[in-house]
Amino acid sequence: MTSRSQQDFERDFRFDEIQYSSSPDTPLGPYGRVGQAIVSDQDELKLQQTIEEIVRFNETGGGYVESPGE
Repeated sequence: MTSRSQQDFERDFRFDEIQYSSSPDTPLGPYGRVGQAIVSDQDELKLQQTIEEIVRFNETGGGYVESPGE
């Protein structure tokens, strides 16, 4: 698996809101989360595609998004 950064994540997708800690010491929250990102689109198909792309990003990036420079 390749390691992806917070910058990669933010560059690859447009968000309505994004919140997560970039600290490697952040404990995992419910469902293994360290934060959340909210996306929207008026076109339901485009929204579904964006969500699927985010899932693929997370799967290939190893899950935890590291802080920039790490």
